[in-house]
Amino acid sequence: MDLHTSLTLADRCLIIDSANLATRAIRNFIQASPVRKIIAFPSWIACEGLIGRVPHAVSVEYQKDLSREYGVPETVETIRALIEGEGREHTPVEREIYHVDGHIKKGEEPEPGARDYELCKKGYYPLLYGGTYKDDPSKSYVGFRAERKTVELI
Repeated sequence: MDLHTSLTLADRCLIIDSANLATRAIRNFIQASPVRKIIAFPSWIACEGLIGRVPHAVSVEYQKDLSREYGVPETVETIRALIEGEGREHTPVEREIYHVDGHIKKGEEPEPGARDYELCKKGYYPLLYGGTYKDDPSKSYVGFRAERKTVELI
């Protein structure tokens, strides 16, 4: 579990390598977590972080303003549920899965007022948009783009 806070309006989300979405370990983690938004990075982006280097790793991202209210209690809840193991009863919960297909390059941002998880006029969902990516001169992008969203009971 790789915990992060974000200066973007990311709400709270789980970030995974899309190649691992169907694995039992990742499904168990998703089931254990109360977080309902999942960002699935393609392996060529995931490899830049822990989720692409450690099998079954999950990044958990909290918008900075929400981290105090939700971060610790939801992390404890997730760990407790994982400790209970696979045998526990679970009622599937509806999850939004955003399938990232690339970066939002600097100079190619969506319209003003575009928000994370909302379809923008350019036809994609901005994710982790703005914040430190925008201000970091070493980054050529300001966030990530997902052209599709699926909803699953997990």
